[in-house]
Amino acid sequence: MLSSFLHEFEEHLLQSASLAPGTAKAHAAYAASLERWLASRGVALLAASAADLRAYRQSLRKSSAGAWKRRLRALFRLYGWALARGMCRSNPTAGLLMAPPEAMAPPGPAGDEAALERLLSPPRSHVPTLWRDHALLALMHECGFSISEVLQLRLAPAGGPAAGPERRVWQTRSAQVGLVLRRDLSAVVVCDPNRSEREVITLGAQARDALLGYLPAARLSLLAGHGSAYVFVASASRRPKVPETASGDGPENSVPPLARQVAWRRLEQRARQSGLQATRPTDLARRLSEHWLSTRVGTLSGAVETPDPPAAPETPTPSWRRVSRLMRGTPAL
Repeated sequence: MLSSFLHEFEEHLLQSASLAPGTAKAHAAYAASLERWLASRGVALLAASAADLRAYRQSLRKSSAGAWKRRLRALFRLYGWALARGMCRSNPTAGLLMAPPEAMAPPGPAGDEAALERLLSPPRSHVPTLWRDHALLALMHECGFSISEVLQLRLAPAGGPAAGPERRVWQTRSAQVGLVLRRDLSAVVVCDPNRSEREVITLGAQARDALLGYLPAARLSLLAGHGSAYVFVASASRRPKVPETASGDGPENSVPPLARQVAWRRLEQRARQSGLQATRPTDLARRLSEHWLSTRVGTLSGAVETPDPPAAPETPTPSWRRVSRLMRGTPAL
């Protein structure tokens, strides 16, 4: 049986949040499950702290990834609604990690921080592939991108205002969300042909320096006289033979992007050489995002503090991809 408070929460989801009846009922059931678990610890639902929610998260280790995300989304909406109505002082879900408990690697050794610093340090050699891998890691670290997203990054068309060409470069080639790197290396623009608004992710000094080390000399060396709209490409000896007009984009896009499997093998090797045991691409992306957040926003052991507005453009803009990967302090949009 649901309490009157949870019945009111379910009605809010049906009317204000416009959720389907089945989704609203499931959200209320998840909240009731948390209420019973907290009651066994002598804690009221609206008096739960961030530590209580972290302990609750640990109790769900056997939950599947889908079940955990649905449950967490319900709790975000519950406490966001209660906070807006003044029923609780803070949102205890603000510092919860988005990944399910079993998908999280155990806490790394004390050397993980130093290993990440070594992984992100620029190469000492002038080998083009090393600078390509360094730039790829820098974008994953500062922008919160996954390997697959970074490999689809394209250069913005030369000349003209930024707003038009950045969108046309994707509307003519892909129906999916695309990433466009501005020519001045100031930002990465997330373009979605199905939406009018764009997400502009400002690049910090680390990512710009890495891209300057890769573009143009190292990239031109890898292209070996061919053209490509993609930022990250394989060397001439490592890429398949593709006709220039196979993609329909003309000779300027004749070279395909670096293959994901090849990129991951190289990054995995670099991670192990740095002393970081990353077993899969999502684990590496999570560790990089955690490192970025811990150095700029606060630790993930408790509630995340909201930083002051940046005083200079050197501070990268937090990406929604990073937030959705690690935490959600506000209800889903």
